[in-house]
Amino acid sequence: MDFPAQPPDAFAGTSVDPNQRSALPVLIATAVSTALAVLAQHALMARGINVIGFHVNYILPLGAVLVGLVASLGGGIVAYNGGHRVTGRLLFAVSALLLAGYGASQYLTFRSAFPEGGGPGFIDWYEFSARSIRFSGKRGAGGALGGWGLAVRALQAAGFVLGGLIAPLILRSLPYCARCGRYRKTKELAVVGAGIPDKMFGNDAPERVEQRKQLLEAAQAARAEVFAAAAKADGPGAAALLDRHGPRARSKEAHAGNARIVFELAHCPGCGEGELKATLVTGQGKQIKREQLQAQSVTPPVAESLLMRGS
Repeated sequence: MDFPAQPPDAFAGTSVDPNQRSALPVLIATAVSTALAVLAQHALMARGINVIGFHVNYILPLGAVLVGLVASLGGGIVAYNGGHRVTGRLLFAVSALLLAGYGASQYLTFRSAFPEGGGPGFIDWYEFSARSIRFSGKRGAGGALGGWGLAVRALQAAGFVLGGLIAPLILRSLPYCARCGRYRKTKELAVVGAGIPDKMFGNDAPERVEQRKQLLEAAQAARAEVFAAAAKADGPGAAALLDRHGPRARSKEAHAGNARIVFELAHCPGCGEGELKATLVTGQGKQIKREQLQAQSVTPPVAESLLMRGS
């Protein structure tokens, strides 16, 4: 796969095309961390611990997912620190490396079984060992899986690759500054209460429903004011509005309600530009839901004013 050469380091105000940045450092780091993960798996296998072979409920290849995740960490660290944007081509190349890593782990197991050579070929051994897989439970080891063992090996390979894609997919979702070719940093600025704590009894009483409605409307009005000030490049004004509607002293109280609007700034440490975001957060615990309400680009002076407020 042909990846263009990497351009010189980016400076503030210089546009950088992330698709023209070489992916080679990321691929090298991924290959190294994959090799280390495979060697660690092989060392544990010598002690009777087969991490890749660990399944949950006989189906979910959790062990393979975890080893794959470790295998991709090197590439993820280099991509983040080097500002390499995760493109579709890079995901494909990383997937190929991970699949090769899984194959290498199986080949090491094969060579360990026949250190002096001889014996069956790798393909024949792989099929035989897959058909011989047995799952152990509370009642001991079951019978050989036969043809189903090949499906188990396919699940392991898929789990290894999917686990290895977790880190790059997380990076792919992070805010990115194409102008500087680096990942933006996200900082919470304020939390504006938009609801009240739920009650076990009488939570849907008319007066409580009306109170929640009024608080949500007030929070939405505050959001509109903040974004209007940011659109006018009035950074100090936007920061003052956040202080008024979402003071730090009431942050814990705001988070305790059934709804709140969270203001965040994703800013670039290079050029200073940022994106102001407002997210409606509802519920508590495992019932939390997030809905992005508004996002708006802000100039470096506005971002600086907001960051000073959020520091």
